[in-house]
Amino acid sequence: MSDFGFTHMALPVSDVDQSSAFYAKYARMQVIHQRIDPTVQSKVVWLSDLTRPFVLVLIQVPRVEQPLLPIAHLGVACKTREEVDRLCEAAHLEGLLQEGPHDYGYPVGYWAFLKDPDGHTLEVSYGQEIGLTVQQAESQVIERSLIQQAADAWINGDADAFSALFLPEGVFMVPGNCWVGPTAIRQVAADFAAAYSDVKIEIRRILLDNHQAAVEWHWQENEKATGKHGSADDTIVIDFQDGRIRRWREYIDTQSCMRPTT
Repeated sequence: MSDFGFTHMALPVSDVDQSSAFYAKYARMQVIHQRIDPTVQSKVVWLSDLTRPFVLVLIQVPRVEQPLLPIAHLGVACKTREEVDRLCEAAHLEGLLQEGPHDYGYPVGYWAFLKDPDGHTLEVSYGQEIGLTVQQAESQVIERSLIQQAADAWINGDADAFSALFLPEGVFMVPGNCWVGPTAIRQVAADFAAAYSDVKIEIRRILLDNHQAAVEWHWQENEKATGKHGSADDTIVIDFQDGRIRRWREYIDTQSCMRPTT
């Protein structure tokens, strides 16, 4: 597997073994690689908690001149508040508790600062929900992509591509009509593509929250039989589920877009 993204952070330490023991105890990390670096003749250790491809690199130096001090810190999430309390009590007994624990509420959570043997700061916390926040951001990237794919499918007259965006029980609604399931949705999209050409869509706004979207786009098309040009401002409310569209409802305004603005 190739490395990609944020893979490591390196810290200078005065004693690799002592620091490794600290991070094993307070951050659930273990040694996964160690060597003597031939360039600087220093002992190097990689530590990981094995939850993701990220390592803390410890590089032994004669003396740590500039430790990582608050507000700069490393951060480790705990499974419970009780675990934070337990680690703080242990750190206090060893003279390693710098501050806390404090409860700052969402999104900071319940946290405390500890110091490692060289004075580098380690935060232990509960309730920050970083994983959930990242997951929501990833979902929104997918959902924006689905909206763009839907626009491209209409522009290209690709009924298969549009219907494939929906769940098996997906719903497509426009004023006065409703279709359920990819087969029915494909048919209405194919019928439209047979009757209209030169579709243009300008996406003007996308609002995303909790797997729902509100989209404003401007639509233009030409009717093949008559050559008549049509345009509309369209607001679409979309519900997403499992990376696909569960419900798509359009509110179409054919009048406002024709009026001159000042």
